Amino acid sequence: MQSLKLLRSVLVVGSFALASSGCIVVHDHDDGSSNPPPPPPDEDSEVIDHGQALTTDPGSGVAILVEYEGGTSWNIQTTCDTDKSGYSCPFDIYIRANSLTSTGGIELEGSDYIEQNADEIHAAFDTESDVDGITFQTGQNESVELEVYVDGNSAAPYVFWVGHNETHTGALSNPAIYIPN
Repeated sequence: MQSLKLLRSVLVVGSFALASSGCIVVHDHDDGSSNPPPPPPDEDSEVIDHGQALTTDPGSGVAILVEYEGGTSWNIQTTCDTDKSGYSCPFDIYIRANSLTSTGGIELEGSDYIEQNADEIHAAFDTESDVDGITFQTGQNESVELEVYVDGNSAAPYVFWVGHNETHTGALSNPAIYIPN
């Protein structure tokens, strides 16, 4: 009888583990607040090459494309899988650096916005089958801290950049620091 109870417990726990191991993305809209969840205590740093442009097919996949043009110029663009999922992707992007200036938006519409405070820019994009983004300036060869969310969840797995002549997918932490190369 004890072994039957143990077997039943193992089956119940095993079934729960299998059911909870899948990836579920809920596309509901937040309550209007723009406060991100607190960042984890550790940040990883990533090398980002200058002058490397990234391209994607808007509407076919979720992506945050980080580009360092060189010197002081940076771009961040977002895309969503709307053509496949039928949903938009509400992005919240926080950019931090010692000297930081937003220089413009890329294809902003509707509820998209960019706001800047001293050493932080908050960009919020509701991306569908298009590209939304931001251009900004930092100090010469200055590192940038990037914290990203989609639908209120960490979007670190959807970050793409080129470092050491390779395209990288997925930041190892959120936030992550991008060091110009």
